[in-house]
Amino acid sequence: MRSAKIGIADTTFARVNMAKFAMNVLRQYGNVKIIRYTVPGIKDLPVAAKKLFEEKNCDALMVFGMPGPHP
Repeated sequence: MRSAKIGIADTTFARVNMAKFAMNVLRQYGNVKIIRYTVPGIKDLPVAAKKLFEEKNCDALMVFGMPGPHP
């Protein structure tokens, strides 16, 4: 059985590194290949998700963004 390919898209301006937390949890649950794509801001997340799905052939996507100045 092949490993699941999980795409994670996140932003550079988020105050909390949510993608890092997600990656740590995913690694605990076995054989997954994680592809991370980081973009400047939340407006770029839809394009990042599309690239992960269409160009990297990810089986599932996780997208993390934090709009506004407060967590």
